[in-house]
Order: sequence, then C-alpha cells, then structure tokens
Amino acid sequence: MTQTAKGLVICYWNACGLTGKMLDFRTFVDEHKPDLILLQETKLKNNTKIYLPNYALYRNDGPQIHASGGTAIFIKNNISHKEISTPNLSVISATVLSVYLVNQPPITIASVYVPCRYDPCFVNDLKHILNTNSSAILCGDFNAHHRLWNCATINDRGKDLLNLSQSSNIEIIFPPPPLDLELTLPPLSTSPSQKTLPTPIISSPSLISHLITIQSLLDLI
Repeated sequence: MTQTAKGLVICYWNACGLTGKMLDFRTFVDEHKPDLILLQETKLKNNTKIYLPNYALYRNDGPQIHASGGTAIFIKNNISHKEISTPNLSVISATVLSVYLVNQPPITIASVYVPCRYDPCFVNDLKHILNTNSSAILCGDFNAHHRLWNCATINDRGKDLLNLSQSSNIEIIFPPPPLDLELTLPPLSTSPSQKTLPTPIISSPSLISHLITIQSLLDLI
C-alpha cells in the first residue's frame, strides 16, 4: 500500500442492513470514489461476503442469532493503514483504523455504532478509541440527541456526549440547518439537499480542516 499526499474523502452511513443494498451501494461508490466508507448497522452474518473492487474491508459483525448491529470500514487499497484492535469495548460496536498520510501524523478513524438501549458506559468506550491517538475522527450512529446539533429533543446520550466533548477537548461536528447530504469544513460549493437526522461527528480539535471532507450518507439508499 502507498501513502497519499492528497486529502481524504470519508463517507459514513447507517445502512440498517447492507446485504440487500449492495447494488445501489456499489453504484454510489463507483460514481463518487470516496477514500473511506464507514458503515454502521451492517447486520451481516459472519459468513456473508461483501466486496468492493480496489478497497480493503474491515468489519466487526454484531449479534448473530438475529443479525443486528455491526460496523465496517472500506478503505482504498492505495492508502497506507492498519487495523486497531478494540477488545475492551463493552457497549458500542466499532471498527477502527490508523491511517497514514504523507507528511502527516497518523489519524485514527473509527466507524461507531451506539445501541439504542442506554448504558452510560458507552462514554468509556468512546474514550478508549480517542485515547488510541492524539488525532482521531469518530463517525457513526451515536443515538445521541441534543439541540446543540439540531435535534428536536435531548436524551441522556446527548448529554453525555456533550459532557465528553467539554471535558476532553474534542469537537462535535454536525450539519447546520438545512441538513445537507455533504458535511465538510470548509463547505463545498454545492450540497444536495437531503432529509436526514443530524448525526454528530467526534473529532480531535481542528483536525477536520483542509485535510478531510466528510459526507453523511444517511438515507442514501
């Protein structure tokens, strides 16, 4: 694998079951060619094979009796990276990579799914991932609602996530209203309108600037 000197384009999407959506998913990837695709609620059986040409796949499948949960990351083969093991997570599901860019320190990038059932220990799991590196980006479905990121209501996970950001010097990044398909700093010139739930991204301070473009693909398919 080789390093890349350009910025990264990261897409994240709660697939709510990936198997029956692979055709449309591949069509999107062929058109947009993101560098990384972070998936949540893949709901894959362990023996289910999924594949994208020119991408490496890392996945952590959820419970198998009734396939649920699960996370995955597709990353282009030409981007230098390695998987980070997360055996100590007690509540959340996550797939985590360390990504290496030319003349840049490593970046931890994680696809995260926090189950709907509230357990305050999810914060400890997030801290565990954040502590793997001084530069980290966590994208996913946190099931954390707060008016500060344009939700209509506030729940306990939203309060906990806000407290984490304030106590740990991390940024929570979210799309301003109207909610757009593409979320980026600095903003892109065009952004297809999309009715999506506001989904926060956790990032180390000032990491998402000229280097990273992030696209939220909720409701894509």
